Amino acid sequence: MSVGGGHLISTECEKERDTIARWRENIMDTVEIAVDLHDVGEIWLMSHWDCGACKKFGIVSNDTPNSDQCAVHRDMFRTSSKYLNNRFTGIVCRGFYLSNVDDMIVEM
Repeated sequence: MSVGGGHLISTECEKERDTIARWRENIMDTVEIAVDLHDVGEIWLMSHWDCGACKKFGIVSNDTPNSDQCAVHRDMFRTSSKYLNNRFTGIVCRGFYLSNVDDMIVEM
């Protein structure tokens, strides 16, 4: 299954704390339902440069270079992957980042 914005589930920040908590709950509910109903073997966390949610939550800004944005997304993927693996054992988490460099998709 693919989860857009899933890399934000482990995000902790003061700005928009309630919104992030609802986002996390929604994504975790969606994943839990999919795991219960289907033979889910992998969860794909998708992210992209110039992410509006990351800007809204103050994680990146309009001035953050793409290379720095990629690093931020990679860090969020790592913590979100651990978060998901603790909840859903035996499921592989994969992260993908759509870069603005030749619209390249980078696997985290």
